Amino acid sequence: MQNISRKIDVIGSTDQRLAGAFRPFTDPLLRMPALVGTAAAIVTVTVGSLIRPTQRRRFAWPLGFVHNGGVPRLLVLACSALAVASLVFAWWLVVRAVRTRALPLRDTLWLMTWWSIPFAIGPALFSRDIFSYAAQGEMVARGLNPSTDGPAALNLLGNGHNIFTQMSDPIWRHTAAPYGPLWFRLSGTIVSVSGHDPSTANTLFRLVALVSVVIIGWCMVHLAHRYDIDPSRVLVLGLLNPLVLLHLVSGAHNEGLMLAFLLLGLVAVGEGHRVLGVVLIAFAAAVKIPALAGLVIVGWGWFEGEVPLRRRVWGVVVAMGLGTLALSLTSVATGLGFAWVHTFGAPGQVKALGAPVASFALVVE
Repeated sequence: MQNISRKIDVIGSTDQRLAGAFRPFTDPLLRMPALVGTAAAIVTVTVGSLIRPTQRRRFAWPLGFVHNGGVPRLLVLACSALAVASLVFAWWLVVRAVRTRALPLRDTLWLMTWWSIPFAIGPALFSRDIFSYAAQGEMVARGLNPSTDGPAALNLLGNGHNIFTQMSDPIWRHTAAPYGPLWFRLSGTIVSVSGHDPSTANTLFRLVALVSVVIIGWCMVHLAHRYDIDPSRVLVLGLLNPLVLLHLVSGAHNEGLMLAFLLLGLVAVGEGHRVLGVVLIAFAAAVKIPALAGLVIVGWGWFEGEVPLRRRVWGVVVAMGLGTLALSLTSVATGLGFAWVHTFGAPGQVKALGAPVASFALVVE
């Protein structure tokens, strides 16, 4: 009888979890945005995957581009833009809802999950950076430095490596990558673990991005509780927004890993582990250098209480000094040296009209 009772309890708890997963669709305040957002995510992935065909069908799913089958490109672009706009509208409705009343954290997490699933299992949309990551990882695995050469350098190694070059974005093939040594070493490890198979490598890059998003969410909730802020509001604004879904979940961009290290560093500092926090932020900068700005925030609050300005400045100097030391040691430990320091201007060498800021700069140039 006891075994039967336990089984009934397990079944009951499972049913409760399943019911909880659908609560965003039954909550009067979340029902409409939940439905619109989930539908928009599915349509965005389905239609967005038709924008550009991949060169090889075996890379088409889940992390490539399926063949468009003759669908007019203008129609595909229009439908894709409408789907993304619908996703933004749904997010705006959730922002309004969370301002109206506090949402249960579990409901917010389930809503994030429903919206993320299509992007997590679908193709990489609106960007081919994930393919460039694989090419740069192949370079590192073969003894080349992405800080000095673009993926086109792989062509010099023979035809077996051409597929990595072909998969990378054409605007980056001859340009050194503006990333840090920790990211390059991780990229090389991923490609080596994948057996130098581009499709497997891309899947592993997507997994790194998804784990990074989970860490970001955990850090946001932790920091929200620490500073007595509604965690649901923080997640809606910082993690549920379409930019995260499209750029970090779907695109699997390495900013996800950068933000994960950065927020872990802020959590460590908040718990009183300042040196550990500085090291974690240095790791974030070793992925992408903008994270180094986090050390300014940490340094400004290095000395607690009411302190004079010169003490604040000294705290920034201490944090930046420790962070630079940790970043330097990381550069040496990865075996890639300091060539990455000279690539800060690399993004300015390409003409990416898809980036609004870059487009504006080209117009006024």
